[in-house]
Amino acid sequence: VIGQRCLDATAAAAAGAAAAGVEAAAVAKEEETAVAAAATDLAQVKAEMTAAAERLAQEADSAYGDLLATYDELKDRFDARESREEDLRRMAELEELVAHKEGEMSEMASHQTTMKAEMNNREQNFTQTFGNGAANMNVQQGVMDWMLKKKDKDKKKPPARF
Repeated sequence: VIGQRCLDATAAAAAGAAAAGVEAAAVAKEEETAVAAAATDLAQVKAEMTAAAERLAQEADSAYGDLLATYDELKDRFDARESREEDLRRMAELEELVAHKEGEMSEMASHQTTMKAEMNNREQNFTQTFGNGAANMNVQQGVMDWMLKKKDKDKKKPPARF
């Protein structure tokens, strides 16, 4: 009886193994079908995404070209624009002010030259009229000589006492 039972168990195990083998083959077949379907879906999604990326790149290039053309047009308009009225008015005022100041400067320069000549003339007349006798006989002094007098370097210093 025990031997019979072992044979029955072995036969049942063999039948179960055969059934499991058939079942495993069916599962493997299902997995292959699922992998093939996923690969097909992946290829389709990849193709769609590549097409979308190319379309977006073309749209971006087109938009960039449009923006570049608009920029060039605006730059040309900006470079060729006319001056505003207030700018022209202000420039005319400033040019007039510069001309006025230059006139004042030349007038002041001529006035300064005249005053220097008059001061030299007055000094010469004063020296001739009120000179200190022989001390000022051949001395020619300028208007500003008193500020520029050289110190007597030949003057001897008194000896130091220790």
